[in-house]
Amino acid sequence: MNIGHLTIERDNSSGLSKVTFLIHNTLNGRFVRMGASETRYLLESIEVADATAGLGVADSPELEDELKKVLKNKFDEWGFLASDAGQQKIKSNETVKKLVLCRFNVEKMLKVIYPVYSKFFSPAGLTALIFLAVFDIGFIAFTFANAGYAAIANLAQMNIVFGPQDIFIVLGFVIVMTFFHEFAHAVNCKKYGGEVKNMGILLYYCIPCFFCDVSSVYTFKDKRHRMMVAGAGVLSNFFIGLLLIFISLILAFNGTVIMGLVYSGVAGICIGIYNLIPFVKLDGYWLLSSACQIVNLMEKAIITAYTALFRHERLADIRMSSGKKLLMTIYGIAAFIFSEVFWVATLISLRNLFSAWAFIYYPAAALIIAMITLDLIKTVMHYHELIKNDYDRLIRLI
Repeated sequence: MNIGHLTIERDNSSGLSKVTFLIHNTLNGRFVRMGASETRYLLESIEVADATAGLGVADSPELEDELKKVLKNKFDEWGFLASDAGQQKIKSNETVKKLVLCRFNVEKMLKVIYPVYSKFFSPAGLTALIFLAVFDIGFIAFTFANAGYAAIANLAQMNIVFGPQDIFIVLGFVIVMTFFHEFAHAVNCKKYGGEVKNMGILLYYCIPCFFCDVSSVYTFKDKRHRMMVAGAGVLSNFFIGLLLIFISLILAFNGTVIMGLVYSGVAGICIGIYNLIPFVKLDGYWLLSSACQIVNLMEKAIITAYTALFRHERLADIRMSSGKKLLMTIYGIAAFIFSEVFWVATLISLRNLFSAWAFIYYPAAALIIAMITLDLIKTVMHYHELIKNDYDRLIRLI
């Protein structure tokens, strides 16, 4: 069924017992799979409720008000509710930052690992995480408190060799941690009633990354469940990192030092902290968005910042307290700037990695500089089009 810029079809490929529908936004190319109740609410939201009978969703259960509020924001984010002026094809400003290389189905694998892995995200798992953190910090603090500065001096003078085998150990554990990180998102999404159809590999700011499609979290009524899905990957990094440091300390206490194990543990914790950055769309952003219960937080924050800086007379139309408006403005400015800073960090990392091979570094650096410039232009154009065509509606949704 075609309704304006949307194509809605019954999804016969999902393999699920319940009825689902595949909605295609022909303007931006986005596909979203939804249940009957969610599809019914979409039709009501775009004021074509008479189509519910044709799709067979007229008798589906009505959603609760809180879920409707979340869905309304998601519909807007996906472009389902675009006004006539805003229905022209405005490409996402993420297309330069995020380049999807491949996707693969993980449903079968998830069924196998779910019964075991889900137990880590429980009170017992949290207790184990706290124990590891307390033990590691306490052991290190106790050792240096008793040995004093002499221990630090001796440690600096020790002939500790980080050999090729340690490099392979670190790389191996980083790959393992990446696997557990993404499946942590998937397991928790499934745990709270969501669906995970695929994972994949992408280039995010030219950095190879895995990703997990947990977009079904928008159906979760409890924000704590959405927060748990967003933060699960970071928790898995912390757990594995602390566990490796725990093992390293035990081995070192018995006279065996494995530097690869030490660096792997530190790397796990650093990767977890790195993923908590909230100014680009890493786990920290989705965690913050879920905690604030603001769908499409970054875009709304940048629109708020634009309003505060250039259209101050419209600030009263944003239905937030003055304090929240100020925080949104600060976050919007920081997020806009940080994106370019993140690109520069990629360039610096590339220089450090290929400093000895100029013939690789300089062409790659030139390419990234071109991508930084293109990204900035596309981002500015994206928000210019939004403000030009749909500013009044966006203000009402913040």
